[in-house]
Amino acid sequence: MRSKVREDLFFAGQITGVEGYVGNIATGYLTGWNAARHARGQELVALPETTMTGALCHYVTHASQADFQPMKANFGILPELERVVRGKRERGAAYAARANEHLARFTGEVGLG
Repeated sequence: MRSKVREDLFFAGQITGVEGYVGNIATGYLTGWNAARHARGQELVALPETTMTGALCHYVTHASQADFQPMKANFGILPELERVVRGKRERGAAYAARANEHLARFTGEVGLG
């Protein structure tokens, strides 16, 4: 979520193509975190694509410029589950469980867990 021209210039929220209050807040938090890491000379971090914020960031940074559409949080941008889960509630719970597992692993890797 940083400029390709200036590595000290970061973007978040609606200007990046993320829509929705929660998505804008989450990308702002992540971008602020990375700006601070950059200022300290640390490696930047990217949330796992299996988390909603990670999926939103991946979408806006990897979507085709020719047919880009702003995006808000939705299950359609998450990577498919490893197994078929029937039922909307059960599928949502499976996405959440996977995201929690991957986020816990991520926070341990970056020293937050």
